[in-house]
This record gives sequence, C-alpha cells and structure tokens, in this order.
Amino acid sequence: MRKLPPQVISLIHYVELTKAGWWETTIERCVLGILWLLKRPAPISQLKKRIAKELNLHLKTGEIKQALERLERNQEIFQLNDGRWKLSLTTEQQLNHQVDEALQLEKSVREKFEQTMKSICPDLELENCWTLFTDKFLIPLITDAGVGIYEFFVIRRKKDEWVSHSDQFLEEFPEAHRDQISKAIFRFLDPDDAEVARFMLSYLDAYFLVTASGLSSKAARRLSELRKGSVEFIIFVDTNFIYSILGLHSNPLNQTANDLMELVKSVPDELDVKFVVSPVTLKETQHSIRHYRNQLGSLAYPPNVAEAAVKTEVSGIYATFFERVKASGRDISPQEYFVPYETDLVRILKEKGITLFTQGRIEEYERYPEVISDIGTQMTYEMNKYGQRAKSEMQITNDIVLWHFVRDQRDSQAQLPLEAKYWIVTVDYRFLIFDRYKSNKVFMTPICMLPSQFIQILRFFVPRSAQLEKMILSTVRFPLIAREFDPRAEEITLRILKQLTRFEGISDLSVETVQGVITDQALRSRLGSEPSISEAEEAEVIESALAQQLRDYEEVVRKKDKQIQELVKSIKTRDQEIEDLRSELRRVKEDLTRYEEEQQQLKESLYRQEQERKKVQEAGAKRRAIRVYVFQSLLIILPYPLVLAVIWHSMLSRVQLTWLAHLIAAVVTIGIATLVIRLLISLGKRDEYIARTRLFSQLTRKLRLTAMITFVVSVLWLIMTAVISEVVIRWVLP
Repeated sequence: MRKLPPQVISLIHYVELTKAGWWETTIERCVLGILWLLKRPAPISQLKKRIAKELNLHLKTGEIKQALERLERNQEIFQLNDGRWKLSLTTEQQLNHQVDEALQLEKSVREKFEQTMKSICPDLELENCWTLFTDKFLIPLITDAGVGIYEFFVIRRKKDEWVSHSDQFLEEFPEAHRDQISKAIFRFLDPDDAEVARFMLSYLDAYFLVTASGLSSKAARRLSELRKGSVEFIIFVDTNFIYSILGLHSNPLNQTANDLMELVKSVPDELDVKFVVSPVTLKETQHSIRHYRNQLGSLAYPPNVAEAAVKTEVSGIYATFFERVKASGRDISPQEYFVPYETDLVRILKEKGITLFTQGRIEEYERYPEVISDIGTQMTYEMNKYGQRAKSEMQITNDIVLWHFVRDQRDSQAQLPLEAKYWIVTVDYRFLIFDRYKSNKVFMTPICMLPSQFIQILRFFVPRSAQLEKMILSTVRFPLIAREFDPRAEEITLRILKQLTRFEGISDLSVETVQGVITDQALRSRLGSEPSISEAEEAEVIESALAQQLRDYEEVVRKKDKQIQELVKSIKTRDQEIEDLRSELRRVKEDLTRYEEEQQQLKESLYRQEQERKKVQEAGAKRRAIRVYVFQSLLIILPYPLVLAVIWHSMLSRVQLTWLAHLIAAVVTIGIATLVIRLLISLGKRDEYIARTRLFSQLTRKLRLTAMITFVVSVLWLIMTAVISEVVIRWVLP
C-alpha cells in the first residue's frame, strides 16, 4: 500500500472536516473563547477585532453573526438589549472548569516530560526544554501526522516515521546528548500513559480546528502546482444580490454578500474571480428601482415620519429607505435617494467590483421554447405555492433567462465544479430551488450559489496563515479553543482514516487524479453547506437537491473514468473480504483466549501441586534434620557412662575417681561421636548430612526450640551422670 503525499493527506483532512461542519465549530469556539477572555459583554465588531488580534483569524461579520445565532439557540450565550453578546452563567462556569482542567493536564504532562528527560539525561539543562519540545517537535508532528496521532495512541499502530520529526528539536541541544534525548522523547510518548494520550488527543482536536480553517500555505502551493493552471470563476449576479451589496433592501444575507465581495480581494493570484452583471439583470434592477421610487411618490419624507414608518411592518427596500432617512436627520425624497442608482448603476456596480457582461445575445433567450416552457411552469408553481407573494412575470422571466444563458456558457463536457467556470450568486432562495430542480433533472453541477456557499469555496483556495496555527496550538490559547477528544471528534477521525486507507489502496491512480477527485468532493461539499432557511418546504427541497447532487457526482465519475468505478467495486469487495477476515480473526482470538484461559488454569493447578510437593519435602527434611540433631546428642550422652566405667576399671581401680577421669571420658565420648559422623560421611551420605545440618538454620521457631531443649537436656544428662558416678564411686570406695 502506497503512502500518500502530505498535501493530499492534508486535503483529505480538510474535506472531511468541512463535510462535518468543523469550520462552523471553529468559529463558535473562537467566539466563546474571546468572550471568556473579555470577561464582559461585547458587540460583533469588537469580537471580530479581538479574534483577529488574539488568534490571527480574519472572519467575516456574517460568519460571526451566524455563529452567535447558533450559540444563542444552544443557550450558550445571549444578547443584551443594547446588542452586545454575553456568555451564559453555565457556559462561563464550563469554560472556567475546562481551562483549569486543561492547564492542570498540561502541568502534569510537562512534569512527566521533565522527569523522563532528567532520568535519561541527568546532565541536561531543562530550562525552556518543554517550550522547545512543543514548538519544535509536538506542533510540527501534529500538523504532519494528523489522525496518525489517534492511530498511535488509541489503535496502538506503531509510527516509525515519527523519528524524523525530532531532528528540528534535537538541533537545539549538544550532539553528545541527542541520542539520549531521542530515547527520552519516545519513552515519554507512551500510549499506555492515559494523561499523555489525553494531552495528545486534545492537541489533535485543536489541529482539527486549524485544518478546518483552510489548507496550509505549503499544501495549497503544492496542490496548485499539481493543478497545472489557474482556476477561473465568472460569477453572474442577480437583482437581489445587487440590492444586498448596495444596501438597498433589508435581507438577512446582506452582510454575507458584502463579506463575499471583501473576500474576493484577498484570493491568491492563481484564482481568477470576476463578478459580472448581464444586460437583462441590469435592466430588471433599474426597472425595479424605478418601480419602488414611483410607489413612494415625489414628496420628501421627514425623519419623524420615517421613524414612524420603520416601526410599522414595512420591509425590503421601503424599510431600508426609511432607515436612511431616520439616520440622516433631514428630509430626503425618493427621487434624491433612488435616481443615482437608476441613471448611474453601471458605474456604481463597477466601483463595487461588478462589470457588465456584453458577450452573447441573452435578449434572444426569451423566445427559446425551453425557456418559455420553464417560465410557464415556474409561474404556475409560484401562484400555487405563494399566492399573493408570488414573483411577477418579469422577475421570473429574468431569472430563468439568466439561468439558461449561464448554463449555455459552460463547456458541455464540464461536469466538475473546477471546470464549470460560470456561476450565478443570489440571495433569492426561490431562484436557488429552481436551480436545484433543473440541475437534478439533467445531472449537472448546480449553477446558482448563495454568497455563503461561494465564500466557503473561495476559502478552499485561500491558505490559512502560519500565525493561526501557532496561536491556536500554542499553550496560551490552546485551553480556550481545544476541548477533550469527544465522540464527535473520534467519529470524524475514523472517517478521515477510512478515506486515507481508501485512497492509499488505489495504487493505479496518479497523485494528480486522487487530488482532483478529493478537490471535487471539497467543492461539492461547499456547495451543499448552508444552514436551513426559514420556510420548511424550501429547506426540504434544498436538502433533497443536495442528496441528488451527490448521486450526480457518482454518475459523472462513472462516465469520466470507468477504471475508477472498477476500482471502487474492487475496494468494496476488498472491504467485504477484510470484514470476513476480521470476523475470522475475532473467532480465532476467541479460541485463543479460551486456550490461554485453560492454559492459565493448568499452570495455576501445576503451581499449586508444586507448592504442596515442596511443603511436604520441606516438612520431611525438617523432621530428618531434627532426628540427625537428636542422634548427634545421643552419640555424646549414651557412651559417656560406659567410657567412664572403662576408665575407672582400667586406669584408676581402687583409687578414688577424680574429675580428671570425667574430663578424659568426655573427650573420648566426643571423639567416638566424631568418628561415627565421619564414618557416615565416608559411606556416601556427605551431601545429605550437610544439607540436613544446614537445614537446621531454616527450621521454624517451634522446631528450633525443640532442638535447643534436646541439646540442653543432653548437657544436663552429662552433668548428672558425672555427679551420680562420683557419688557412687565415693560410696563404693570409701
């Protein structure tokens, strides 16, 4: 199985994290962390500045606003009457506990690291060693290995390639210590140490947040080289989008539209993004502005009237007009407000970065049978669905003409997002639903996008900053952003591992092809990433369209490359074979476990029998040792009177027995005992005799006491025999 290049591994991480909504999680955690740091309520503008300052993450106002709304729905924060946002008490307590726990964990792990280094390198100076370890080894390892951290600490899969990551860290120390330091590092990274594993998995969680924000500069540059050419996007804007960027109507997506226009200014040179407006859309916009101006009349509106109008249920362009009058503090007429947009709209749009698209003959599309049929169908749908709120015939006509015109601008063979080139950006959900309906029917890449979707696509090409990695993964900000490695993080980790395994197994595909497939997945997932809209049925239609879009992609892959399809089938077969092997392995493991249990029980039984045998042998040996000791004592006691009598008859007959006779008798007795013992040794029982004699020192207290009593009795018997002999002799021989 081949090893994928680092940029492809990074791309797989990014794609899967994007699908799982990890970018939204990153923004939410950043917002919570900054609110915790501020220790007071803050408006969106302050949050945006502090996130950029503290984390070097430049978010759009719309992104922060959406994150705040999600957090408010989850009751983690709430908005004050003055518009500022504040942490809920429960969330603040949870963050306090989380930070304390994270700092305590880091302290404990740091102490283990220093103890390990000191035990292996006692002469090493440990000042700044931990900081160097995290900056020079740990963070680069996390960013390169990714989910490999999970493989090592949870799945226990050995990672020999990690050795190379220690070079940068080792360069900070004298060469004489480097081998020892290397050993200390990998002894410290012990998967069996629960605290070290928790610490490393928390870093993996933080890495997910960093990766979700975009590819690294190195990976983005390498992928760009493999693409062999720039990517071009020509984006047609519709009337509603124009209203949003000009601030002419009240729409929740106004800020997102402006964020998109701002983001385009920071895209890399390899990405060519152009916003254009068709003559039909330009004409419709001017016509609608004129219509609203006529509806408001020719008289100027004073601020007090505008304020009263704002408090009523007016909306859209009318609401925006009255807000401007109220904010200006003077009388403003509709003509003064709207006429510049009617007469000089092309110049105003050009200043915003939108140019007039003059290629093609879009005006002729109104006469095309397919366009006429779609207009009739859509008008019927609008009337049945929305009644009085249905779009006018002119609005529907302009939308459908623009849709067919942009579709025809695309290459008929272009089925992948990077090949599409021509798109429509809109804040009109009804137009989006029509696009999904038409795209699904002909199995093509959608044409219409919401601004937030296109922002996500552009972020794919804008690399994250190196400072963002350093700020989020640093020990200063890490406790605020990273969390415990929870089931959601583990689920996305396993998903990434599965994708890595899948693409590593397809050895017949080039790196460029693999990259193209993954990139297409990334862009399509961006097209599908949009929060639910207000109307339930529209949300259901979009969700259904996204599901169909996935099926479209699979169909395109089958048409573009039959070999990929065959390989996919092969992978499925291999997966089944692997599953069968896993089942067989489980059965073998169960049998092995039973065998090991039986073997363990047999070992325990043999051990118990051996212990009982040893006890019996020791008891017998102890008894024999006692008998030897008693026998030795008797060898001294019993011959004594006999020897004494012999001496008396032979040497000192008729002479009074003196104590010298007793001394001679004792010496002779001991000599006889010694001769007997030597005789036993000479008969081949030397080892047994020595063993029994040594065993005396190992006897229990009770047996030792018995032996000592025997010895004392022997001595007393000797003395008593001597005394009785003396008395008898003195009585017999007066």
